[in-house]
Amino acid sequence: MIIDFTVENFGCIKEPQTISFKATEDESLEEVFISKPDGETRLLRMVTLLGYHGSGKTTMLEALNFCIATTFGHKDHLFLTDAITIMTINFIHEGIKCYYTAFINKTGFCNKSYSPNKEAMDGWLENKCRQIVNASDFLQDSEKSLGEYAYIETRELLGEVKQNSFVVTIDNFGIGLHADYYEELITGYLINNKDSLAQIIVATNNREFLKEELYRHDSIYFAEKINGQSEFYSLSDFKDINPNTFKRKIYEWAWMGKIGGKSYPSHLHCED
Repeated sequence: MIIDFTVENFGCIKEPQTISFKATEDESLEEVFISKPDGETRLLRMVTLLGYHGSGKTTMLEALNFCIATTFGHKDHLFLTDAITIMTINFIHEGIKCYYTAFINKTGFCNKSYSPNKEAMDGWLENKCRQIVNASDFLQDSEKSLGEYAYIETRELLGEVKQNSFVVTIDNFGIGLHADYYEELITGYLINNKDSLAQIIVATNNREFLKEELYRHDSIYFAEKINGQSEFYSLSDFKDINPNTFKRKIYEWAWMGKIGGKSYPSHLHCED
């Protein structure tokens, strides 16, 4: 399972940005949201990246998948720049804490650092990590309505993730789904995932789920683009918002832009 992932100089992500799965001391939804792959470290089974179009959510997912891809050979990517791209992923594999750091130049040449060894890294990445799934691909012609088809495809994906303890990134999660379907998918994944070491990282611009009991504060990351650079911060960073704050109030704050994730038409000229 992933502990955390940090990236700098990749596309619109310039300064180091970290997405952490390490749970805070908050004990809410402990049974359904937390796994302990080494018997001690409390890790989240799900993290949501929430932000407007062009805020950098997809870039963060691309970065994580690119980091994984570099372990299997030198890669090039549209988002590489003249500055050295640095990516670090900390994770737990078979009860052992591991890390992998990649230093990548514009041509895709990569210097790598592992711990404890390359075999542990390759074993985890090859057997447990999967590339980005774009939920928009579920919106295609079928005998069912687009929403029904998207629901069925997403449910099957989450079932596969749980069964195999995969780590999967899902872009545009919940697109085309009624709020009730969205809630059912998340609830089903979390409740049925208690004995699994699966993790999902989802990106969405739909904040409706903030109305429900579907998240912990440390499981939500807001994406914002400031002066062309993407920044990510967790809801748990707001120390004046305690875990018992009424969820509807948090939704209203997000809707007003007080805690991030507010969309403005002027953002639409930026690419995600």
